[in-house]
Amino acid sequence: MRILGLDPDRDAFVMEFVEGKTLAELLRTSPQTIRQPQVAVDMFAQLLDAFDYAHHVVIEIGARQEQGVIHRDIKPSNIIIEPDGRPKILDFGISRISTFESTLTDPKLQMGSVAYMSPEQIVNPAGVDWRSDIYALGVNLWELFAGRPPYPQVTNFEAVIQVQNSIRFEPLPLLTDLHGDSEADELAFLHRVDEVVGRATAKDPLQRYQRCRDMRDALLATLVPIQTSGSEPTPDPEVFSKHVVESVPVYTPP
Repeated sequence: MRILGLDPDRDAFVMEFVEGKTLAELLRTSPQTIRQPQVAVDMFAQLLDAFDYAHHVVIEIGARQEQGVIHRDIKPSNIIIEPDGRPKILDFGISRISTFESTLTDPKLQMGSVAYMSPEQIVNPAGVDWRSDIYALGVNLWELFAGRPPYPQVTNFEAVIQVQNSIRFEPLPLLTDLHGDSEADELAFLHRVDEVVGRATAKDPLQRYQRCRDMRDALLATLVPIQTSGSEPTPDPEVFSKHVVESVPVYTPP
């Protein structure tokens, strides 16, 4: 999205048209394709690069410089995959700038989709930082390989409380347990992914990856044992900087 000043009194939003399907749609219609280790890891590594950029981008607001955009609602339906496999991040509607105190919403108000909220987002919505996004990314990574959402759909207040308690006090099920009948090499790969998911979704933010690039490096390493001899680990992080970064531009108001 870019914001262009048309005249002193009026602005316009000019947004990119993105062709593709959401990750949620692909998990329903083409789960075996999107869950192939190389395909899934390449795509998700680019996604992590995108959020690493967003979390540390410097935004100029008047004479001030603020740093970092927190999405706060990362879920498969907010990730669109283009035909060439590149991910794009959608719906920054409830995102906020890390260092900017906004009065547009009640800081105590819980915002986001319950199943992807971090424990701290449930307990203290005003106190979340970029590590809450890292938690949500861990849940999305789990769902990518589990093939289903982490919790049942909530339809009433009691169900919401039950899911929130699970998020706060229970780890996600191991992928190796969900796919226990898989071949040995696939189980070995899922075991490595479980380790990445486990750290990303640690209940204590201090125990998580502290940057998305750290999570990206760990995720790429899950492929190393199944790389063919002489091949190079993928993807190249520079791919993101040329393409996906455009989804989160630096914004300088007029």
